[in-house]
Amino acid sequence: MLLEELSLKQLREQLEEYELDASGSKKVLKARLEEVLKKNGDDPKTFHFQSAEETILSKLKTIDETSKINNEKFNTISQKIDETSKKNNEKFEEDSRTFEKIQKSVNDNKEMLEEKIKQLETIVTNMKVLPSLNAVVLAVEEKIKELENVARVVRLAYPEVPDRVLEEIAVDTFVNGLKDSELQKALRLARPKVLDEALAIALEHEAASQASRNNQVLTVEKGDKRKDERLVEMHISCKTDSLICAARLLSLARQPTDTNSERRYIEVRQNNSNQDKYTVQ
Repeated sequence: MLLEELSLKQLREQLEEYELDASGSKKVLKARLEEVLKKNGDDPKTFHFQSAEETILSKLKTIDETSKINNEKFNTISQKIDETSKKNNEKFEEDSRTFEKIQKSVNDNKEMLEEKIKQLETIVTNMKVLPSLNAVVLAVEEKIKELENVARVVRLAYPEVPDRVLEEIAVDTFVNGLKDSELQKALRLARPKVLDEALAIALEHEAASQASRNNQVLTVEKGDKRKDERLVEMHISCKTDSLICAARLLSLARQPTDTNSERRYIEVRQNNSNQDKYTVQ
């Protein structure tokens, strides 16, 4: 559309686009627009003005081109994001595999360490138990020698008395020399015939008493370190007492004098094995 074809309204719209005064008659507006075109280096006679429809179409075209450019940028950015996300996922999977390997190694080392600790605990327990056991065995041996001396002295004091009577005297001497009144009572009720039988009954009574003392109940809460240590001490104590009783019985079994005392020794050993226990809740 040429300058000559513009209506008054279109002249005003064109001047408003150039941010010029749009008031006045058509002739004044035309002259004013003609002057602007000349200043911009355009020929007023041949310059083509866009109608409102053409302007809208032009703007829509511009918007469409801008939208295409933005879509291309968006696609490019989306592609970069996808590539970065893929790389991050691959890196995460690799790190996860590495972590699993490290975790497995840590668990293996932990199990190995726990096994070493158990071995050390066993060694320490043995170091605590063996000296006590050796001391008790020595004490038992001394006690047996003492009983042998009692029997020998009785025989020397009464050389003409029959062996049966000498055994009864030796048994009475042994019973009267005991400090434990309950043990004395048990021996008198059992009425042993020979000294070895009296000793077997005494050990049977002591084993039963020891088992009753060891049958304890200890409530241990999770995370209670002090009671955990007490539990270990109880376990070691019970094992030690069991070994002590076994040592005494073994010492008794060295020189059995008759079938009754030997049978009594076997019964005592079985009874001690069945009663030596403790309970933990």
